[in-house]
Amino acid sequence: FSKSSRQRRMDQRAIRNQANLQLIDIKLKELKFNEETAFTNVDLTTFTCCLTLNTCRDMMMDSEDDVMGVGLVVERQEHVVDAPTLISVKNVSVTILSRSACDDAIKMKLNIADAARVHGGFVPSKSAAPTTSTTRTRNQADNNQSEFTRGVAAEPINTFLPLYICDAHFERVQIMLEPILGYLFTLDITGYKSDQLLGLFSILGQIMNASPRNGSEREEMILYEFKRLCHAFLPRTLEYLGEENDVLKKFMAGPTGRSKAHIQNLMTLFGYIHALGIETIDESLRYAIVEELYRRHFSYIYHGTSENIISEHVQTLLYGKDDDDDKHENNETKIEVDELCYVKSKNDKTNDGHFAQHARAVLKKNEINHKIPTEKIDIQYEIPERQINTMNNKIRSKMVELLSGFSIKPVQHVLDRLGIRMMDISNEHECILLRSMLVQCLRFYSNESINGAVLNKTFFNVRTDHEHVLTVAHEEFDANRQNLTTNKIEQIRVLELARRAVLTSDIGVYLGRMIVYAPTRGGKIFDTILSLLLDRSQKQVPLLAEKISIIFTGRYKEHRDADKEFDVLSNGLAWFPDRSIINRVREALGEDQWNDLDQLMRGRTCGHVYRLSDIPNRHGYHNSHPNPNLVVQWTS
Repeated sequence: FSKSSRQRRMDQRAIRNQANLQLIDIKLKELKFNEETAFTNVDLTTFTCCLTLNTCRDMMMDSEDDVMGVGLVVERQEHVVDAPTLISVKNVSVTILSRSACDDAIKMKLNIADAARVHGGFVPSKSAAPTTSTTRTRNQADNNQSEFTRGVAAEPINTFLPLYICDAHFERVQIMLEPILGYLFTLDITGYKSDQLLGLFSILGQIMNASPRNGSEREEMILYEFKRLCHAFLPRTLEYLGEENDVLKKFMAGPTGRSKAHIQNLMTLFGYIHALGIETIDESLRYAIVEELYRRHFSYIYHGTSENIISEHVQTLLYGKDDDDDKHENNETKIEVDELCYVKSKNDKTNDGHFAQHARAVLKKNEINHKIPTEKIDIQYEIPERQINTMNNKIRSKMVELLSGFSIKPVQHVLDRLGIRMMDISNEHECILLRSMLVQCLRFYSNESINGAVLNKTFFNVRTDHEHVLTVAHEEFDANRQNLTTNKIEQIRVLELARRAVLTSDIGVYLGRMIVYAPTRGGKIFDTILSLLLDRSQKQVPLLAEKISIIFTGRYKEHRDADKEFDVLSNGLAWFPDRSIINRVREALGEDQWNDLDQLMRGRTCGHVYRLSDIPNRHGYHNSHPNPNLVVQWTS
């Protein structure tokens, strides 16, 4: 294992399970069954091992420790050892096998292939090995070769899963469950832990999702037999969980039982529901499942996203006005935003002159302590107090936009089998509930926020409290209105400062503003300046090529033939942005000006910055003579 702590836990688990494993043989010998009646209702033709051609009855009579099941292709990351419900079922075979035949096939395959290609091993986690096109291709190739045998339809098989078949067979499976599950989830027969029982329900959910409802007769038979097995293990699972932690009851009780801290894979819930034999899903459960599907979708797509974006979505869902009713107001607002009408203090030549003078003093006269110019920007902006609007086209459009990236395909089959429908936005009642559902999902999309909602009791039942969901969100937004106003004012200030630098036609003013506001090419002002320079939808930027060349080279020449270059940004160190920015710069400049910039950057390097004095360090390197191993050469 990549983590020593996980290896240590596995070693402790193996020691703890040794005693139980030694008792298995004794229990199996004590197990008896009636050969005449045990298989009365079993189709022995169906339950025949495709490798040994022994029927289930022959197998149980010939061996005391053999069981029958089906082949699967699974993929395990290392964390499956600690979180068995996260095991991934890639393919469900239609081939019936005995465990002993699988063991023999594995032993034979190990003579001609490495272990990982036989049983799949543990695939690298995303954190351990970042996914690139190369690693993804290699992993796919490895997965395709992960098999110890092939089934009757030439499908690959890399693991064994027992089935119920009959009571006598189940009694044997029950005794051998620990080594079977231990190997299934950890590739070690001593790796059993009680939470692997939940992994069985996760596998059941994934088998349900592997094929459409009313699929082939053999697929349905395998699903039915595995469902019987899981149903038989429900008492043992409940004993492990405790009555108060029943998967379904806790899921229905509130957000505590829906978070990933409690149920990491929703396939576990789906398999658990199916094992319980629930034929009809009531509306309360349906809404809870659909809401959690949406919430986990938002958790994925908005991970690491600014809270401002989430806030804007929630505001539209709460206060969105119909385009037909508010068309004139929206047009006026758009014009005002374009003209930055909230900025009341306008720029002038005197103000620009202070920055040009500062640039001249710093660059030409080397005045270290020259007074840095300041400017006051008066911004009059306030988020008005608003009321929750009734459902309208604007809100519906936002709901459609938010759900446009949600795909039901990954869970389509299992939802169909359980009879769970997603929300229908064309249905007026469901549309109203969906609005509250999306507001709640956006507010508590992260694991941290859902845990906070549990503590503060601010997560509500959408079916019964859909209006209260909107009211609480409105009250929270109204309480934070001042903070949101402050943040918006800062955004406008940054935009105005960036515009003043970008739109000036005096290169001295531009130099002064860059020295003051973006001396290291970092921060919000620099990012906004760069965006405005490269925004081709805006009006022509004066001196565009010169301004971009200063950003890239970090230096400035008064004219092309001038001998002296002035260090402007990052002590004159060149800037090598990523390829996406380079492509945008190429488009903004055009081929001729881009070629000039490319020629200007030739021979420049970017790397470690040494002390300003240019005194060599103990390795003999300094800014004028950098370590070649820490330097990147410009290539267009």
